[in-house]
Amino acid sequence: MKDELEEAEKAGIEKGIDKGRQEGIKEGIKEGIQAGIQQGIRILIENCKEFALSYEQTADKVAEKYELPVEKAEEYMKKFW
Repeated sequence: MKDELEEAEKAGIEKGIDKGRQEGIKEGIKEGIQAGIQQGIRILIENCKEFALSYEQTADKVAEKYELPVEKAEEYMKKFW
C-alpha cells in the first residue's frame, strides 16, 4: 500500500511538472510574439519618420497594418515616435 501511494504521488508530481512546463512554453510563445509585434511596429514608425510622414499618417499606418484600434496605435506612437 505504501509503495502504491508513493508511486501515485510521484506520478502526480510528474504530471504537475509536465503541465507547468507546457504552460510555461505557451506563455513564452505569447511573450515572443508580442515582442516581435512591438519590434515590427517600432520599425514601421521609424521608417515612416524617415519618409517624412506626419504623426497622424504614421498612426493611421500602424493601425491599418497591424489591425489595431486607434487607441492602441496611439499607445505605440507615444512609445516609439
